Amino acid sequence: MSRAAISKYEIGFPKQSGKSFAPESQDIEQKYKDFLEHFKKTESIGRYSEIQPILNELEEILISCHQDNWDGYGANAISFNTYLGAREIIHMLNSAFLNVPMPEITPEPDGDIAFEWNDDYGRTFLFSIDDNQTLTYAGIFGSSKTHGYEILGDFIPGTVIYYLNRLYPK
Repeated sequence: MSRAAISKYEIGFPKQSGKSFAPESQDIEQKYKDFLEHFKKTESIGRYSEIQPILNELEEILISCHQDNWDGYGANAISFNTYLGAREIIHMLNSAFLNVPMPEITPEPDGDIAFEWNDDYGRTFLFSIDDNQTLTYAGIFGSSKTHGYEILGDFIPGTVIYYLNRLYPK
């Protein structure tokens, strides 16, 4: 399958491997990183001016929930790895050309961070990310319900994009 054929399912930016050894590979990775930073600063592409509040909120979640029992009822701590995965998702959502508002984010007692969207018609879609970069999702679309899980890779999984587009059609 060509890159163009699957591009609608790949949302976000590839993660950097950091494993290159040859000077040429390191130079290419640095140029790619510089390009992404420049791309993020371009106001006409993405919504980078809009994501600082949600990134600040995510940081507050990490600070206030980094120890076990943060809720007084035995909740698991939010790990730094879960925080990094959530931060990556925010950047992926921001860089995607989706008609999707930024979600509400909340810590969960099992140590996950949840992303939730609700529309004016009572439809809901949410997913959470855990320490292993697994996305567990659930949605209610009128009488239709869905749930499942996906692994976060370099892009937001196509299944998640499908349900977000169902909640917020283009």
